[in-house]
Amino acid sequence: MERLRTMCLGIAAFALFSGTAFGAYHHMDEQDAPKFLKAYPDKAGTKLDDCASCHKGNTYTTKSGAVVTESACQYCHKEYGYDGSGDIAKTLNPFGADYNTAGRNVAALEAIEGLDSDNDTYSNITEINAIRYPGDKLDTPAKVPAPHIILSLDELESMFTPHEQFMLMNTSRGGESGFDYYVTYTGFIMQELLAGMGWTAASSGITVTAPDGYSYTYARTSTGTNYPIEGTYPQAQYFYDATADEANGGWVDYSAPGCAGRNNGDIIAVPGGLKLLLAHKANGAYLDIAYQDDANKLVGEGPFRAVPPQWRPGYPDRQATSATPGAEPWPYDKNEVYTDHNAGFSARGVAAIRVDPLPEGTTEYDWRNSQTDAGWGLLNDQKIVIYGNLRNGNIKGTVVSRVLQKPIANALLKTDMGGYETRTDTKGQFMLMGVVSGPENDEKSYTLTVSAENYRSQTEDVTVSHGDNQTVAFSLEYVECLQDSDCPDDSLYCTGAPVCTDEVCGFAAGPCGAGEICDEGSDECICDVEWDLDGDCDVDKYDSSILKLRQKNEKTALSNLHKAEKAAMKAALGSSGDCDAEWDLDDDCDVDKDDSKLLKLRQKGEKTADKERHKAEKEALKAASVP
Repeated sequence: MERLRTMCLGIAAFALFSGTAFGAYHHMDEQDAPKFLKAYPDKAGTKLDDCASCHKGNTYTTKSGAVVTESACQYCHKEYGYDGSGDIAKTLNPFGADYNTAGRNVAALEAIEGLDSDNDTYSNITEINAIRYPGDKLDTPAKVPAPHIILSLDELESMFTPHEQFMLMNTSRGGESGFDYYVTYTGFIMQELLAGMGWTAASSGITVTAPDGYSYTYARTSTGTNYPIEGTYPQAQYFYDATADEANGGWVDYSAPGCAGRNNGDIIAVPGGLKLLLAHKANGAYLDIAYQDDANKLVGEGPFRAVPPQWRPGYPDRQATSATPGAEPWPYDKNEVYTDHNAGFSARGVAAIRVDPLPEGTTEYDWRNSQTDAGWGLLNDQKIVIYGNLRNGNIKGTVVSRVLQKPIANALLKTDMGGYETRTDTKGQFMLMGVVSGPENDEKSYTLTVSAENYRSQTEDVTVSHGDNQTVAFSLEYVECLQDSDCPDDSLYCTGAPVCTDEVCGFAAGPCGAGEICDEGSDECICDVEWDLDGDCDVDKYDSSILKLRQKNEKTALSNLHKAEKAAMKAALGSSGDCDAEWDLDDDCDVDKDDSKLLKLRQKGEKTADKERHKAEKEALKAASVP
């Protein structure tokens, strides 16, 4: 049976037409996603930027009775085909169909805003504003986000024992490298990972998704022709043929270190068996961070890649696009009679794992948002989000001041792992919903930290139980400051920077060093040496020259002042009757020779005082001078 690899790429993979046909977002003829984003620009990078906005998935039962769930991308490409020969309209959900019927443009989106395409009692625009799928009646504004947990690669490595397996990655068309290849992947056994997160007995499987929109659904159990989560995959043998060797112009890359010493037909022994992995290493090296290039092509594998071994172990057959696909050795096996193309069902750059089905009353956790850069930030930070049908509970409580017992609003609460955070409301209350509790009898514990402005942070250890609310009451002690930025700045240069010391605000030592003083007017530190007249922080002959010049100028200024006073006195001599006259120095209401004598006496005293001051300055400067 030929299975189609999901290629649902991009943000908002709306039904895209080529003539009368549709194509996925970021395909060469993509037209409709820009129209949606033009109508609703604030929805870029949310979960609505996904194939599921206009396309539906599919669930069917096999002849053996197994229930198989296909993501929107899988179903779309199975029906439509890589060549676009299928009926894409079959994959449209009600919203996608209404958009098509209304004219397939921005006006069409606006025209159907008032409709309830999925008949869930909420209009399309109500659901779009609430970031709910308007074409999925099971996704409504009344539902809360599904339980979730965000984990880093470091955390996963500390929680789980990595599993290593040498295996064949068999492609239909050459995949990202252009070749089939053998590789040693190291990663976390998916079944163990999900068990550690507490997936429930009702979980039917998972859907892994990359930020570019690629998704694939893995069933929990085997149907015999699928890639299951549980159990061990069949043991494989090693296939080698010189004609197939890429080194000889063939289609198989045998360069992996694990190929050394192996011969055609050797059984590949894997301790612990072949498993569905969430891989983080290839051939011993951490996977490169995946990114989308300018051609909208995903480049790289990591930090996480979902890696299924072959369910039908076989040879690396020729590529379907080969000039001679039917030639020996190993002709292309379209119907997978002798081998299967597991590489096409291996998701690169996995940012999210959804555990299906979502619990009743919940909706998709919106991991593609502005905080995660539409999911690419998760890859860059080497993190992954796991959400959906997981055992979980809630953490709720209050935050109040210790002395007054008044509620503290806007306090930040964060867990040490999992990516959970929230803030208190005006009543000091908070609620963290859908906190993953882990497997039964091995519940997860979290360290919950609360912080608020001008309060000392506080932590509490909380063990989350499935289905329960864990209540935590925080009582915070008021402090003037916890860090320097909490202290007000008086904006004065000479005061220095504000600092928090022992939870009390103060100022750092002034900006000036020894022998300097601070000049607030110029925001500068200047030398604090009395007779350093030239500002070079020492007293020498240059300062003496400056003093002489200054004293000369002062002497000249005093002489000029005295001349002016004498002239004014001479002009006022003989006046009488004005008791407020400026030059009536003896206060007898007239200006006469007695006043002239008083002026001469005063000026003589000023000259003497100036001369004595100058002498004292010279002696002081001499004493301060550098030897």
